[in-house]
Amino acid sequence: MYLKTLKLSLFLLIGCMIFAWMPARAAGSDPEGTAVSEASEEIKQAENDGITPGWKENKIGRWYQNADGSYPADCWQKIDGKWYLFDERGYLLYGWQERDGKRYYLNPTGEMQTGWKEIDGKWYFFNGSGYMHTGWKKLADRWFYFNPDGDMQIGWKLIRGKWYYFDDLGVMQTGWREVEGRRRFFDESGEMQTGWMDLNGQRYYFDANGILQTGFEKIEELWYYFDSFGVMQTGWQAINERMRYFDDNGVMQTGWQRIGGKWYYFRLSGGEMQTAWLLWENDWYYFSRYDGTMQTGWVLDSGKWYYLNSGGKRQTGWLQYGGSLFYLDSDGAMAVGPTEISEELYLFNKNGAMQTGWALYDGKWYFINEAGRIQTGWQRIEEVWYYFNQGGDMATGWKTIDGRTYYFKSGGAMTVSEYVDGRWLNKYGTWTYPYIAEWKKDAAGWWYGDESGWYAKNCTIRIDGKSYTFDASGYWIP
Repeated sequence: MYLKTLKLSLFLLIGCMIFAWMPARAAGSDPEGTAVSEASEEIKQAENDGITPGWKENKIGRWYQNADGSYPADCWQKIDGKWYLFDERGYLLYGWQERDGKRYYLNPTGEMQTGWKEIDGKWYFFNGSGYMHTGWKKLADRWFYFNPDGDMQIGWKLIRGKWYYFDDLGVMQTGWREVEGRRRFFDESGEMQTGWMDLNGQRYYFDANGILQTGFEKIEELWYYFDSFGVMQTGWQAINERMRYFDDNGVMQTGWQRIGGKWYYFRLSGGEMQTAWLLWENDWYYFSRYDGTMQTGWVLDSGKWYYLNSGGKRQTGWLQYGGSLFYLDSDGAMAVGPTEISEELYLFNKNGAMQTGWALYDGKWYFINEAGRIQTGWQRIEEVWYYFNQGGDMATGWKTIDGRTYYFKSGGAMTVSEYVDGRWLNKYGTWTYPYIAEWKKDAAGWWYGDESGWYAKNCTIRIDGKSYTFDASGYWIP
């Protein structure tokens, strides 16, 4: 009986000791105001038997004693204006914590963090309830993006198939921005632009990487040109000192184009405006070296004249123009001067008009028949004999023809029955008499004779184009 009573007394004593050491349980709330679960049955060793509210700590960790002796467990509790999270045993939690599918961060003293927080070199944002934000967030009129792990995005980010760029402060970029040394544009929603974009009356083009294009760009097999600011160009443009033309849609023009009522040609490769000569479908065309317009009519190029018909094609061969005949050689150049055509010689003046009759060219006289052919050799014109050299120019002065020597006056007429340079030319115009006559003078006067002893007397003869009369003694009668 005594032994039984002793066992019962020990059991009651141990039970009272356990009850005295266990803190009272309490229900709390979390930062969002939701109910929390009760504390577990694990016991914390009280520092003293009295109830002293405040922070407690043992070898396991820190916990909080409420004024009624309870303690928060598996719940949030606001203490001195700050929120803390306790595990199911009632111990204070630190660092990253997940609760009800949301992540929180508790600093080294256990305080729940809100607002901006740099953790391990990365920035996070916790809202007013303390949970970590992910996705888009607008703060102070600026947009930020937080990855699924909560870290603030910096640099490029592909979101739902669209590219965005965030600067070093995490701010989403809009408008014109230079990124990685290249100009890009982000719209009001932050989306990086690609392809065509119209802005403030100007047109721009961005490649698949969002890079603003400048210079020449081939888009869907058509060429465009963008200036140094990326603005698409239209109309006439001087690029690398060569003129090009872009239509109202910015497309570089090639081939034949009618602009402002005038025809132009632009090279198929490169689009440069054609100047000077162009061979197209076996015909030659000429474009002004000044403004590139296709020319018609007479054109002077490199010192030579050419004629282009109303369609711009260069003409060759005979051309009737303004009441005169012209000849254009195989290269289209207008003939001037003596010109051989089909083995016949023709003469064209310096304006290119074919000549007939007597014609003076470069100080030489020619005689052309009614068909325009230059005459050569002996020609009797108005009862006077002339001789025309092989090139058609009229002979003057002394000339040996077929072994006979003749003299032709400055007007080309063959001299007959006259002394020229002391030589006698007979009625046929040939010099056959071998002796040379000359003027001589003695006390009685002037006389004319040769070394054979002959001298002129009692006659009138022509000497060097003038007539002289001599008396019976052989003296000149002035």
